Amino acid sequence: KGVSALAWLRNIHLLREVDVSRNRNVDDTVVRNLHTALVTSADRTSPPSELESRTKDKDQPQQKLVMYIFDTSITREVQKEVKDWITLC
Repeated sequence: KGVSALAWLRNIHLLREVDVSRNRNVDDTVVRNLHTALVTSADRTSPPSELESRTKDKDQPQQKLVMYIFDTSITREVQKEVKDWITLC
């Protein structure tokens, strides 16, 4: 619950690093939730004209969220799904 609560932050797009190492309760779902929150936050903070002009490879963030996942239940497979917004280390 604790790490998942990050997805509810109003300014989650300002978050740059998250260290969830040694927390077996953190899994792929948490990473996906954070990814969804980042995408949603970017859409909310973008001006309407910018949203209309986006192409297929949309949503490239200025800076990715770095997530340290040593000794967690997160699999490397989820990295393919979130690589546009989150770097797993």
